[in-house]
Amino acid sequence: MTTNSELMLEIDDLKEQILKKDKIIFALKARVKQSIQKSGDAYAIFERNIVLQSMVEEQTRDLHEATNKAQAGSKAKSDFLAQMSHEIRTPLNIITGMAHLLFRTELTEKQKGFILNIKHSSHSLLRIISDVLDVSKIEAGKVTLEHIDFSLKKVINRLASIFSAKPEDDEIEVLYDIDPLIPELLIGDPLRLEQVLANLCSNALKFTEKGQIIIRAKVNEINDETAELQFSVQDTGIGLDKKQAEKLFQPFNQADDYITRKYGGTGLGLSISKHWVAKMQGEIWLESELDIGSTFFFTAKFDTTTTPIDHDEIDIYQPCITFTQRFSVLVVDDNDLNLEIISEMLKDMELNVFQANSGREAIELLRKNNYDLVFMDIQMPIMDGLETTTRIRQDKRFQSLPIIAMTAHAMEYEEQKSLDAGMQEHLTKPIDAEILEQTIVKILTDIHGKNIYISNDLN
Repeated sequence: MTTNSELMLEIDDLKEQILKKDKIIFALKARVKQSIQKSGDAYAIFERNIVLQSMVEEQTRDLHEATNKAQAGSKAKSDFLAQMSHEIRTPLNIITGMAHLLFRTELTEKQKGFILNIKHSSHSLLRIISDVLDVSKIEAGKVTLEHIDFSLKKVINRLASIFSAKPEDDEIEVLYDIDPLIPELLIGDPLRLEQVLANLCSNALKFTEKGQIIIRAKVNEINDETAELQFSVQDTGIGLDKKQAEKLFQPFNQADDYITRKYGGTGLGLSISKHWVAKMQGEIWLESELDIGSTFFFTAKFDTTTTPIDHDEIDIYQPCITFTQRFSVLVVDDNDLNLEIISEMLKDMELNVFQANSGREAIELLRKNNYDLVFMDIQMPIMDGLETTTRIRQDKRFQSLPIIAMTAHAMEYEEQKSLDAGMQEHLTKPIDAEILEQTIVKILTDIHGKNIYISNDLN
């Protein structure tokens, strides 16, 4: 029989065990609670990550949609500019072509002055079109520089032919100062260099009523591989103050509203020039004094070459080349006025000229006759110039026949289309008489040698 003391000991032992069990249960409950809390936090984090991921995906979709809309808008703008360029260049080709042909006839001095004014205005309009297209290309990041041999002398001579003082500008003298240390042959992009100089010369003529415009080129640094040149265009025009000068190199900006109203202009030329100069590893800047004049400076780097220069090749592209052989040329264009202009230019070089008004007619004439050269308009109804050329190339007899594209489309990808279709060259309308002669001489001399032409230049 259990005594009271023994019972009390048992009760105390039970209490102690119960207390231990309570502690264990409390500890277990605490662990469960902690585990639940941890599980809850993990789930919350997991849930939050899902929400964030959904938000990121939604924002990514919105970004893609915005990017696609921006790209579509940029393409639409580029397509619009290209189409406008085509529509403007087509009549401009007729204006400049007819002016060129008219100038070759017997004229009075007064009539020659009228035609020279047409020539200068046409060049101004063409520069505006080119500037607008360049802005589109620059914004799209689709601008590259050529890396070809060229003569600075030829660039300057062409500049002089464009910017010789107009008849009404008899109070302006245009002068050139070219450093004799500049190598005869450089490697770079002559077209873009000429474009920068042309923009600066155009500004100088626009803002100068009397005095001088001086175009200078000198050597900054030179070695066996590269040459850094410094160019400047100095005028005695209206000049600019510091505040006006600070705005000049921004797109669509001119010095102020008064200058825009009085002198006009798009405000694109200097911005584009700055871009090309940077591409040529150079800098452009302005020194100007109000009512005294302005001087634009820029530097550019070119590669040099030890290749001997062919003086005949540099001087061969003079106006009025006459070929000593009676080469036959087929001109294909659906526009009668364009046909007349290009045909007359070719006849001036003593070439036999034949015409076709469509791609289908061109193919039929090629099957019946022999031609040394074909000029192919790109934009023609039913069968355009690209398709026509592709079909011509399918005939083995015509795989080496020189075909030159003529088009009012000036975008770079249009030129690539012409080359991909099998054409040797791509001429942009309005067709420049000198470039036309250059192209023909290059192609025909490559095939027949250099003794096939004579220059009628008397200078």
